[in-house]
Amino acid sequence: MPKGNNVMGYFFNVISLIGILLAVVATGLIIIFLSLEAMTGVEHPYLGVLVYFIFPAMLILGLFLVPIGAFQVRQQRRKLAPEEIPPYPVLDLNDQRKRNLFVFFILGTVIFVIIIALAAIKGYHFTESTNFCGKLCH
Repeated sequence: MPKGNNVMGYFFNVISLIGILLAVVATGLIIIFLSLEAMTGVEHPYLGVLVYFIFPAMLILGLFLVPIGAFQVRQQRRKLAPEEIPPYPVLDLNDQRKRNLFVFFILGTVIFVIIIALAAIKGYHFTESTNFCGKLCH
């Protein structure tokens, strides 16, 4: 397999790695703080801003940075060897590695949508609470 077709190699760059780090840290913090809030029942307004607005934004930013970095690396490699790398990525689900990456992408997307949906719903309820309006806004 030519070097240009190594899909995983596209993600080993500074931009993508920063995106992965942001996404993993944000997801971990969302899960930890939502679990802590569920176990204790205590809602702190400033912590709510972090959990429902800042961390999900950090997660989305991180997930946008990953393909941006990969795209830049692919474009650089394509300039060096345009005959080896086709203009568009090849999605061959008969190849075990590409099928595993595809399944990982789909599962990751589902988990991402669930986390963002939960944060959005909880964030909406948080902004409607007296805890938010009474302690944070006024």
